[in-house]
Parts: sequence; structure tokens; C-alpha cells
Amino acid sequence: MAGQSLGSQRTLRSVSLQRVLELTPLSPAEVVYVTLSLLEELPSNHGDGRRLTPGDVRITDEGALLLTDRSTAPTADGADAVSAVGQMLVSALAAQDPLLEVALNSLSIGALGRTPATAAAALSHQLPALASPDVLAQARADLGAFVRRLHSPDFGTPLRQPPVAEAIEGGSQPPMAIVGVGVVVLVILAVILTLTGAGGLPSPKAASSRALPTPSSVEPTIQPTTLPTPSPTPVAYVPPGPPASGTLRGVALTPGGTCQVGGRCAASVELRFAGAGAPTALAWQVRFYDGCDGTSKTLGTGSFTAPAGWNHVISDASVAVPANLHSGRLVVVTSSPVTVASDPVDVAGPGCA
Repeated sequence: MAGQSLGSQRTLRSVSLQRVLELTPLSPAEVVYVTLSLLEELPSNHGDGRRLTPGDVRITDEGALLLTDRSTAPTADGADAVSAVGQMLVSALAAQDPLLEVALNSLSIGALGRTPATAAAALSHQLPALASPDVLAQARADLGAFVRRLHSPDFGTPLRQPPVAEAIEGGSQPPMAIVGVGVVVLVILAVILTLTGAGGLPSPKAASSRALPTPSSVEPTIQPTTLPTPSPTPVAYVPPGPPASGTLRGVALTPGGTCQVGGRCAASVELRFAGAGAPTALAWQVRFYDGCDGTSKTLGTGSFTAPAGWNHVISDASVAVPANLHSGRLVVVTSSPVTVASDPVDVAGPGCA
């Protein structure tokens, strides 16, 4: 995943990260790939106290990242290059991803480590799904494909105004090719009108004087089958875990407003645990339990490694609730260090009938 020196890849086509961001924001996986690639390149390309901008980063048509030698201006706040990576990418997301935003903000203030290797390891640990080898390889492939599209001869034509619209707005006559197409269309329409009655050709019904048989005379009548309807009785909710267990003293899900099917539910999760002399690895899921059929669906996940001595963590747990569900409940269920469940939060939606 490491980047390459600009001199060794002069035969590759490349585009600056600034140009890419002008055209489209990055997906969460692409942001993580770019961040880890830059952190891996920093020791040999950038010293402390130097500014890093999207214009200093280039992406090749193979998805590799290159660093130029232009990032030599000192930063205004004295932040080192590790923090500059987080500051540069925190606003590059295509969609809101609370966990990734928290990780990038932590990177930008040096909370994940002051050296590139330490920060990269901490970021990968905080975002294991986005930092997996398969996801990073796909992100690199997607970026490479986008760069190749930028260099293709026909890139950008859909973004320009069509020639016909330009001619109309400017008041000039349409091109002769357009006029020719219009004449052909008018001729085809005239033929269709002739065949359908204007030319006097008999219609299929007028050519035959024999009455057609009715459907009842040739086919038996089929009675419609009534399908069973879902049971209107809601399913009782069964907690997926105890409210507390072992070192986890409790977990709470607090909504920021009314949650409903087909909308986004803003919420936070609060975990209380016994502080220890070693870091505590926390992991959880935000699950939706359907009130009609009792099925569950994972809508979001989260993880955090609390430093030694911590006993309380609050994190964002906002999720989007799909529109094809019934009314139900949102519950946070932990998977590390032990399994516990929060009290349910009601989600308004269609009934069971």
C-alpha cells in the first residue's frame, strides 16, 4: 500500500488529490486508504512542522499515492505532518461516518500517536472493517479507475451543455444534421398515421364480421385465492443480553429525538465499565428488532479501545433505519469485553396488519 517516489513512476498518469476532491468526495474506505498510504510515506518525505495539502498528493491510474516535494511551508499552528494528514482528510468524506470522523479528528490532534507508524496502527485498530486488506485493495482499485476515467478522451462530455441547447439559447439555426433527423421523424409519423386510419387501410376489427368468443366461452372461470395476511399481534421483545455483566457495568442508548422507520435516528451510546491497569477493548452493535416478526437487523457497529484507567466512554450511535421495516426497537448489544444489552428505544413505523 506504500506510495512511490514521483521520479520512479513518470510513465504513469496521475491526478492530484485536490482535483479528485473537486470532482467527487471520497468514500470512507477511500479516505482510510489514502490516510494509511500517506502515513506510510511520511517518514521519507516529510518532517515535522510542514504543511500537507491535497495539491501535494497525487493518485496514479493504478491507485498508488505519490507525494511531491512542494509541501515545505511551515504550518500556522506548528502541527506535525501526522496531524496534518488528519486535518486534510477530515472533510473529504462523501457521507457522514461518525466513527471515521472521530478517528480522523483524533489523528489531527495527535491522539492516535505522534509518529506515522504508531498513528497508522492505532487508526487500523479503531477501524478494523475499513482497514481490512480486501477493503483497502478495492478502494485503491476504485481510485485508479477514477483516474483512468479522468484521462479518457470522452471524460466530461456529459457535464457540458448539448450542442442543440447551445444553438437554441444563442438564437442561431440548429445544425443541418438535426434538421435531417426531424424530417425523418416527420416522415415516420406520417406513415404511422396512414397505417392507423388516415390512409384508409382497414383495421383488423373492420375486416372481420365474425364476433370473437368471450373469455368465459373458451376458458373456465378461475376464482382468486386469498393470501393469508400477517398476524396483527406484535411479537414480545426479548432482551438479547443482560443489562450488566463482568467488567461491563452498563450500556445506555440515548436518542436525540424521535426515531422512525425510513429516517435517520440520531443517538449516542454510553458504556460504563470497571477501569483496569490495561486498555479495555470495547465493541458494540446497534440492532433493530422488528416488532411484528421478531427478526433483528444490525444497522451500525462501533469499537473503541479505552486507555488504562478509563471507566466511561460515550460515542455516536446514529443509524439510518430502512423504510421496509415495521415499527420496532433499537438496542445496543456489546460483543467485547462481554455481552450486555441496553434498554430498547422505540422506533415508530407501520403496524403489523
